[in-house]
Amino acid sequence: MLLSTHIVDDVAQTCTELAVLGRGKLIYRGTVSELTARAEGSVWSLVTSDPVPSVGTVLSSLPDGGATRYRIVAAARPSPEAEPVAPSLEDGYVALAQYHSLTAADSAA
Repeated sequence: MLLSTHIVDDVAQTCTELAVLGRGKLIYRGTVSELTARAEGSVWSLVTSDPVPSVGTVLSSLPDGGATRYRIVAAARPSPEAEPVAPSLEDGYVALAQYHSLTAADSAA
């Protein structure tokens, strides 16, 4: 069965295996847990009143007292105050997309 959706929670709740296409090519095929694990060590929570660092991809921003709590997917700690958090399937997808974006840019250079 083919399920195409932009709602990652739908995939996490209904599928055990998945495939991801990028630029018309298969870039991932495996289990939901394997894709989630791809983001291990790359997901950060940062609470700050400063502007968010321009490192990685911000997945969410929520008010937190007088500051903002950001969830960021980045290969390296985006700020000394950032704390590592457990990855979700969405984080794994974003980490995969970041990797393929970088490799596509490298091969175009």
